[in-house]
Amino acid sequence: MAVAQCRACGGEVPAEATCCARCGALATASKGPPPAKSASPLSSRFRKPPLPAAARTEQETTVIRRPSSASTGVTRAACEAAIRQRLLWSGSVLALVSILFVLARNVTMMVVVVPLVILCLGAMGLGLVRGLLNRGLPYLPQTRRVHSLLLVVVAPVVLGVLGQIVPMTSAERRQSEEDARRAAAAQAETDRQSKATSDCQSYILEHLQVPSSASLPGSPKVFRWDRQEGGYVIRGAVEAQNAFGARLRRVYECTADAGGQLVSGRILE
Repeated sequence: MAVAQCRACGGEVPAEATCCARCGALATASKGPPPAKSASPLSSRFRKPPLPAAARTEQETTVIRRPSSASTGVTRAACEAAIRQRLLWSGSVLALVSILFVLARNVTMMVVVVPLVILCLGAMGLGLVRGLLNRGLPYLPQTRRVHSLLLVVVAPVVLGVLGQIVPMTSAERRQSEEDARRAAAAQAETDRQSKATSDCQSYILEHLQVPSSASLPGSPKVFRWDRQEGGYVIRGAVEAQNAFGARLRRVYECTADAGGQLVSGRILE
């Protein structure tokens, strides 16, 4: 069978064919080589050459494929499974924290403090190791090294905050309240004694013959009265000049009531 060459695409076609089966050209086939195309005045070596007819046909017939319903179902099932797993973990953690808080309130708060300290140290160690390896946090692919190092700083802060809100048991609350009352009572007692001592020394200095020459060596002693109404006895030493200019050292004594108010004072001869 005689074969000719298409003038349009240059492909081989039967000599008796009326059109090219490859490009569909209706031109008459010839046995010689295709004629040389005249250069277009707009042609340039910088212009992109036109696509062949076969490439244009293949590009036009390209079909956009969409994901099948089977793959969509698998993806949706995987997302639902991940959501269920996260909800399960969140519920488990919440239940564990609730149990620990109940035990802390009824038994001792060390039940909560010890696990928190262990978790804090573990988080700090994990963040430090991941930071040295230039990696992010595990199970969090979007994190980087800076997040791992930030965990080392955040973990102690979170531990301190949780330590402040951990509830105490009833016995521990009673003990804490008793300690606070004792501390307040001791502070009040110290304040009353200081006031009584200061008032006593001021009274003694005012009743000296030469107050400008007086000095109070040492610290005075404060005693509690054994009487039912209570009170204080303050005793100390004072050095001052008498009317003849001689410097003498004498003992003074003052009494104060239970509130620290000065009642009386005198210098013992």
